[in-house]
Amino acid sequence: MRLEDLTLVFDVDGTLIGGESADWNSFNEAIERVAGFYPQPEFYESLIEVNARAIVQKALAEHSESERSAKEDEIAAQYASNLAAVGQEHPEAFMASPGVIELLADLGSRQITHAIATGDFYDSIITKLRLAQVPYEGIPLVTSSDYGIRAEIIKAAIGKANGELPKSLYIGDGTWDLRATQALGIPFIGFGRNREKLKLNGALYLLDSFHPEHFWEVIESVVENEF
Repeated sequence: MRLEDLTLVFDVDGTLIGGESADWNSFNEAIERVAGFYPQPEFYESLIEVNARAIVQKALAEHSESERSAKEDEIAAQYASNLAAVGQEHPEAFMASPGVIELLADLGSRQITHAIATGDFYDSIITKLRLAQVPYEGIPLVTSSDYGIRAEIIKAAIGKANGELPKSLYIGDGTWDLRATQALGIPFIGFGRNREKLKLNGALYLLDSFHPEHFWEVIESVVENEF
């Protein structure tokens, strides 16, 4: 299969951009402010689905359905506000991963179909992409503001890019990303500081950086072996 026939879908947090520590703090503080508790590791370990909407719904499980909807919106707004405040005080908190800006330009020049699928809320992911100065405009984007299951987010992003699921692959940094691609039956490329953990969980392809020369070597290996 030609590279031009592929649809490449990217995660954002821990993949296109860094800043996970500041990100999680901003999110947890938003939950604490609205739901009244600061999520601890055991709370996250209890989750089956890991994305912003699923996490918030779990945090609000004891509230009525009507309350959950309003409070989810409150948490999402507070989260985006927290991120903006962090970015203003620490402009370096959210940075594009090495090679990302160059790669996105290369994808455009090659006319390779690509999209963004993230488990974050829309407003907060846009805040972080802007802070990281990642040129996301014009790239099809689907978030957990649209769907509450990561596999559905990825599938919808492929559709939004007018791609085909059997000709698509996903680049992400979490075991939840890997599980979503396994559910969809598409190849996965692991990136970020948890690459060895991803490998232990079945990831066959790992990416060290987004510098185009290295990126395309990995993509060509996936195409050769998977399509």
